[in-house]
Amino acid sequence: MQNSKLDIFDSNTTIDINEKFLIKPIIEEFIDQEALLYEHNCRTSGVKEQFPEFYAADQLEAKERLLHFIGKAKKRESILYCIRFKDFLAPIGYIYLGAPQNKNDNWQAKVWVNGSMQKKGIMSNALKSLVPLLHNFDISCLEYSVPRLHDSGQKIFEKIGFKLVNQDNGMNNYHYTVE
Repeated sequence: MQNSKLDIFDSNTTIDINEKFLIKPIIEEFIDQEALLYEHNCRTSGVKEQFPEFYAADQLEAKERLLHFIGKAKKRESILYCIRFKDFLAPIGYIYLGAPQNKNDNWQAKVWVNGSMQKKGIMSNALKSLVPLLHNFDISCLEYSVPRLHDSGQKIFEKIGFKLVNQDNGMNNYHYTVE
């Protein structure tokens, strides 16, 4: 059961997705193992092409990126949630939420999942599971941009209620209104 008092930036936040998966931020105590799996998931999920700013070419770079994400969460600027197997907590995907830079901006989302875990409904279910947390944190709108050529990325967000708001420079820009 989810606690309605969860803080979106709290490293102890855990959200059930279903009987097999949960969402939890980076586990700092296991940073080396987290980095190994982050690097592996980057290689198998198309991150280099879609989100080069998140890509890690090796375990050292992955560790640096993860420590950077932990620092940004402590400053309440963004949070990287890991989609994990419940039984052994290995991350298979990620949901990045970037806080607005000013009061006219919305929260930004970026998502990716290990290539072998794609097209199984895991990301859709993970995003649906985050909605109560977004609502509890008074996040009224979440934005997501995806290349027009990336059909599966568009379908995930359309399936859970994101609306296409514009197309710009080869990107489809979506908004999700948290109700």
